[in-house]
Amino acid sequence: MSNPTPYDIAILGGGPAGALTASHLAARGYHVLLQTLPGHQAKHLEGLAPRAIERLRGAGIDPTPYMASGPLPRAAHWGGLANRHNQEALVDRARFDAHLLEDARAAGVTIQETRVTATPQARLVIEARGRQAPRRAVALRGPHTVALVRQYNGAANHNGETLLAAAAFGWVWAAFPGDGRATVQLIVDAEAEDMDRHSLTRLFEARLADCPELTHPLAGLTPIGPPRARDAGAVLAADLASADHLRIGDAAFAIDPLAGHGLYEAIGGARAAAAVAATLLDRPDDRDLAIRFHEARARDAFLRHARMGRDFYRMETRFAEAPFWRARRDWPDDAPIHASPLSAPPQVALMPANIDGYIEEREVIVTADHPRGILSIAGVALVPLLKAPPDRTAAELATDFAVSEDSIHIARDWLARRGLSAVPAR
Repeated sequence: MSNPTPYDIAILGGGPAGALTASHLAARGYHVLLQTLPGHQAKHLEGLAPRAIERLRGAGIDPTPYMASGPLPRAAHWGGLANRHNQEALVDRARFDAHLLEDARAAGVTIQETRVTATPQARLVIEARGRQAPRRAVALRGPHTVALVRQYNGAANHNGETLLAAAAFGWVWAAFPGDGRATVQLIVDAEAEDMDRHSLTRLFEARLADCPELTHPLAGLTPIGPPRARDAGAVLAADLASADHLRIGDAAFAIDPLAGHGLYEAIGGARAAAAVAATLLDRPDDRDLAIRFHEARARDAFLRHARMGRDFYRMETRFAEAPFWRARRDWPDDAPIHASPLSAPPQVALMPANIDGYIEEREVIVTADHPRGILSIAGVALVPLLKAPPDRTAAELATDFAVSEDSIHIARDWLARRGLSAVPAR
């Protein structure tokens, strides 16, 4: 049957999630249209932790040319303690996002720089317009959080750093590349503040005065224009996937900036999203599997980050009764970020999994800390290893599984730590 539209896939939004997913799908031979507002790339500096940089490089993306700085010390003032143990590099998001779009274009993606006024004709539409994407329904939403962002400029006054500090109103993240520029982001509770757009400068300056940690770094710097307000709350969309529609990136779930990194999630989610899209298009009998996989992955990641943020908020006890902190220390629940592996008996179960770029049902090991199941460890399929004759040596198993003996030992150790010598099936 011929395709009545020129495009297999239309992606709405050209941020990292949309651009990376478009590149993956075009590389697989799909005709992909990506629509994005011209010049709509994020215009700010963003901190990248070392693991985010490693993940980018693992995905074949070198962020170095788009960095405003190398790794900088991060001065953290949290829970009454101060330290400089961690580092982060600063990436120029406008240049970085533009690079990802050019990569997508080079991969064969048709890019239209235009406002989305009507849904393009395509077999599958992928919503990737971030927090601004229209939502028909919300599954989970955290406290109403807003980021107030302001840029500064002036003479370089130190060697560069980033800063994280808690205050009664919320918290602040600031970036000082060392060249005289600065970005200051104040995180506030929208329900506790006057968010009238005509009062934002006054609100920003009042809250900045509550952050003594910024007095010295901002000395001699001049603000460039008024602060901008943007939504920074955690939200999980309800309409994540259907046979002809998919949500990815922040359009699927957005996280509290304290709890994780949207760019990091976009990188990790692009390949999974491409596998879901391919399954929806090419394997109609497996569509329900693909939808289940996408929904479970998004919900699991959202709750993990939400609980991570909750635990960070609980670490700051000086302002526990202030409205901002009171609203966040018990949301979303009291469950641990990671359940103890042995808090529930492990099982063998059939679950959707990403197999060579398509979502298929496979036997996996389901444990309390991995409720979506684990298919393999160190390249070794766990359920077949579990079912292998007990008298097979590591060398024989390495031959059977076409892996190294070290990989067999790693996988066996993983099973043994979970008490797995015989596992009931379900």
